[in-house]
Amino acid sequence: MRKILATAAMATLAIGAFAVPASAGAPVSGTGTSTCNITGAAKIKPALTGTDHGPAAISVKATLDSCTGTGDGATIGTGSAKGLSTTADSTCTGLAGGTTNLELVVKWKGGKKLLSSDVQYSTLAPDLTKATLEFTLGGTVHSGSFSGSSVSTHAVTPTALADFVTACAGKGVKGFTIASGTSSIG
Repeated sequence: MRKILATAAMATLAIGAFAVPASAGAPVSGTGTSTCNITGAAKIKPALTGTDHGPAAISVKATLDSCTGTGDGATIGTGSAKGLSTTADSTCTGLAGGTTNLELVVKWKGGKKLLSSDVQYSTLAPDLTKATLEFTLGGTVHSGSFSGSSVSTHAVTPTALADFVTACAGKGVKGFTIASGTSSIG
C-alpha cells in the first residue's frame, strides 16, 4: 500500500512540475496606441433606398492587418472586428453623415494575448469629394483593451459615388465592400 501511495505522490509531483498556471495564458487589458490597415464588408437590411421602410440593420465585418503602435499596441499583428448598427430610417441619406451607433468588438492577435476591445462609434462623415464612397468614423473604446482611448477609422469602398447614388434611386444599397482604409486607437 505504501508503495502505491509513494508512486501516486511522485506522479502527482511530476505532473505538477509541468503544469502551467491558469493565469499564464489569460488575456490582459492592452494599453498604448494602435494603427491598422482595414478591409471588410457591410451588409444592410433592408436595402437603403430613396424611400423610408423603417430602421435598417447594418452588420460590419472587418480584418485588421499590418498593425503598428506603442505599448501593447506594438505587439498586435492582426485583428478582426464584427459589429452592428441600426439606422433611424432606411434611406440613403442616413449615411450622409452626422451620427451613428455602430458598435464593434475587435479581437486582437499578436505576440501578447489582449482582451478584445468594445469600440463604439458615434460620428460618421462621408467624403463626398472623392470619386468613390469613403467614410470617416469617430468614437471611443468603451471596454477591454485600450479602454477610454479615442478611435478614428477611414474606410474606402471601391463603389463609385455615382453608382451609389444610382443604386439608392433604384433597387437600393444592400451593402458595400471596404477595400482599404486605416483605423487608429489612441
